[in-house]
Amino acid sequence: VAACLCHLALADDNRSDIILSGAAQPLLEMAQSPDVEVARFANGAVANVAEDPMTHRAIGHHLNGMHILIYLMRSRHVSVHREAARAVSNLLTSEASHSLFLAEDGLRSLFSVAASRDQECLYNAALCFRKLTPNFANHDTIIAKGGLQPLIGLVGLTDVDTQRQAAAALRELATNRDHKVTFAEEGGLRCMIAVARERDLQLRVLGVSALRHLSLSSRIKRPIVREGGLGPVYECLMGDRSDAANVDASVADMTIGTYEGLDLDLLAQCAGLLGNLAEDPHNQLALVRDGAFAPLVRLSRVPHAGIQMDVARALCSISAHPDNQVGVFGPEELQALFDLMANPEENCARDAAIAVGNLATVTKNQVTIVRLGALGPLIALLESQFDSCQQFSARALCRLSAHTANQPKVVDAGGLQLLIKACRSGAPEVRRFASMALCNVCVHEANKLKLVKLDGIRPLIDMLDDKDSELCRRYAAMALSNLTNEKSNQEHVVRHGAVLPLIRMAMDAEAFPECARFAGFVLCNLASNRMNRVPLVRAGALPPLVAMASREDGKLEVQRSAALALYNISCAAANQLALVQANATSALIRLCGSVDVDCKRFAIMSLSNLAANIQTRSVATKGGGLQAALGLLKDFEVDIRRYACICLGNMANFPVTQVQIIVHGGLQPLLDLCNDDDVDSQRQALMCLVNVTSNEANHPAVMSKGTLKVLMRLAADSQDAAVREYATFNVANLASDPDLLAQIGRAGGVPPLVYLSQSNNIHSQCLAFAALRRLTNEPENRRRFVQAGGLPSLASSGLSAELEIQREVAACLCNVTLEPSVRMDVAKVCLPAMVHLAQCGDREAARQAMGSLANLAEDMHTHTHVAAYGGARCMVALVDHDAVDIHREASRAIANLLTSFHHQATIISDGLPGLVHLALGPDAECQYNAALSFRKLTPNRDAHEGIMEHGGLEA
Repeated sequence: VAACLCHLALADDNRSDIILSGAAQPLLEMAQSPDVEVARFANGAVANVAEDPMTHRAIGHHLNGMHILIYLMRSRHVSVHREAARAVSNLLTSEASHSLFLAEDGLRSLFSVAASRDQECLYNAALCFRKLTPNFANHDTIIAKGGLQPLIGLVGLTDVDTQRQAAAALRELATNRDHKVTFAEEGGLRCMIAVARERDLQLRVLGVSALRHLSLSSRIKRPIVREGGLGPVYECLMGDRSDAANVDASVADMTIGTYEGLDLDLLAQCAGLLGNLAEDPHNQLALVRDGAFAPLVRLSRVPHAGIQMDVARALCSISAHPDNQVGVFGPEELQALFDLMANPEENCARDAAIAVGNLATVTKNQVTIVRLGALGPLIALLESQFDSCQQFSARALCRLSAHTANQPKVVDAGGLQLLIKACRSGAPEVRRFASMALCNVCVHEANKLKLVKLDGIRPLIDMLDDKDSELCRRYAAMALSNLTNEKSNQEHVVRHGAVLPLIRMAMDAEAFPECARFAGFVLCNLASNRMNRVPLVRAGALPPLVAMASREDGKLEVQRSAALALYNISCAAANQLALVQANATSALIRLCGSVDVDCKRFAIMSLSNLAANIQTRSVATKGGGLQAALGLLKDFEVDIRRYACICLGNMANFPVTQVQIIVHGGLQPLLDLCNDDDVDSQRQALMCLVNVTSNEANHPAVMSKGTLKVLMRLAADSQDAAVREYATFNVANLASDPDLLAQIGRAGGVPPLVYLSQSNNIHSQCLAFAALRRLTNEPENRRRFVQAGGLPSLASSGLSAELEIQREVAACLCNVTLEPSVRMDVAKVCLPAMVHLAQCGDREAARQAMGSLANLAEDMHTHTHVAAYGGARCMVALVDHDAVDIHREASRAIANLLTSFHHQATIISDGLPGLVHLALGPDAECQYNAALSFRKLTPNRDAHEGIMEHGGLEA
């Protein structure tokens, strides 16, 4: 009966009928028969009936068949437990039977069958495992009760079918994240590595698939590599391609296709495994060392989206390790990345772009990557529909454009327009990297104008107010900072309305210091354009700039830029009062003590500008400004010393400051600069000293320091005309002190002043003649003046139309002619000038000139020269002047000239009425000079008639 039912159950149509007929119960009873053959056929019949899933509930649950069969699996008769195992494996096709199987302690029986020596029993055991393991609910029980070891044993058999079922079961267990570590530790890892080396394709697929699942655990990624898991993967990818062609029909139905003779399913599992393993930093080095690039490059060419995605992921992870970024990726690997970027799948293109961006962090790679053709696919990726692709494309372009050689190439490849478009993206990260890329691209001078022409300024300005990302605002400001290094762009940025957003950013230094920093840099650049300086101040740029300059956080770059901006702004006189009102002077004074050379330089330059304005000079000087400038006179940097001199020179326009410079010890540093080898330093120090020496209260201190000796050396020996001139200016100032006149003359002060008097500059001439006038008040200096060649200067300048020069020349002539020994020299050279000055319209110049003629006429040897140049007629004419002091000098001159008998004729013919008038006048000196003249005329009988005729007798 059992045999008959066994045979009947082989037909599919009979299986349900057997259950419905009520034969199942007797079958199960016969399955427990002590007769082996009865039991064998009965179990066989149940197994056959159980091949129909519709019978499972009746057999397993209603008839308690699962309990019976599990018990029979422990039978000592192979034929019985073989058929019982087959029946159980068929019942396990229904997931509802799993819990019943486990509840009946079926695993114990299964482990027993798995230890059998019967091949069919082993296969049935493997099949049971295969059907239990897809149900995750069973994993805990299987693992806990030691199910891994029987499975590992089944995989180690020689029967391929059994191996496949066991390997499939192990693959299912490997997917459970809770048991991956246990799986690996109990030998599952080594087992699956061995399975991956099998010749059977399906086994290899299952082995690599299990490894891929295991590799998802970070604790197993390294052990897979350490245990040799890469070897079979490389063999699968680079080995014999004939395996896929020789697959039997049953397996061929399970594959998803082939590529170049390799199974796509196997390739997909290998790619996924490599992608997972590459996520571990240690594996990233091992993969490169063990030769993973060739298989990955080969996989990248497989036209399968999933495979390419995993390859891109693997290359992305490998490229993240710093040791793999130099000298590791070759042209083939890079080309594979470029091809993967063209993949329409988001993750694939994104990861490839990330990998290129990782490699682009190394300067050496940047040129190579661009040369091999990265720009095309990267720029195309900017137009992707996926934000992540746009983001990492912009990131890679940002890093590539950090190299100067690549910056014009990005623009030439069409990247500039798309980067500008990306700045308007709705994704903050896309905007951020796009602005970073533009920031780098705009370092190149030629690109700055191109970006403006493409209307790239507007989106950058819009990003200054980006509410989503602080980084977007920061890099937009950085890009504008680079753009505004180009002068022609500075006005464009202001015209597009960037000033107010920049000021808002710059004033938010506490919340976003980096944004404020770069906004300040842009304001600094804008301030370098003179057209922007006043608008910047009106818009409120001073408070943030002053705050930047006052920062005490050690950010020298910020202070340096702020100092430069304040200097540029201070160059506009209209801004200087606003600078003082914004308390910029305090910040500038502090910066004068900075350790940074540029900070000090820009600060002292700004103070110099403020000190040049009479409205702001006092504030710039007070509060430590004077002390700061004095301190910088000793700075090691030559430029700073120069600007400190300029600043002090401007401050010294106030008399009080002139004295304070001496009081605070400023004289010696100035003299040290005068002795410096640098001509500019000498020039600026002398200019400052000009103001200091203009105050007579400073003269004693100046002279006590040996200043005159320094001035004389520079005035006489310097190769620079300006240095000689400024040294002479100082000598001229010292000559205002009567107590120093002889000392200056003995020190050689006259020749430089004579040379200065020949200057083409009217003011220099006037200053020189004023000093010479004072020096020639000292008798011993008069001959020095003549010996220094001063007479030609007087002769030429005496004909000048400038009133002040006329007065100084006339006074100098008057002083020089007091020296008897030089009168003849004066007469030979200067008489035309003297006569001209005596007849000029200015009373003071005429008085001094007539005095010089009178002095000259005291020497009879000069009379011929005086007469020859019309001196006598001039004297006669001035006798009729309306000023009494001129009457005195003219009458004295006539009296002296009449000493010479041969020159009396002119006076007799034209001058007697004037003499009579003076004799009758109220001024005693004029009366004396008239009387003396009559005294000298009366011996000449030719004069008698004229004297009597004009009332001389009465006089």
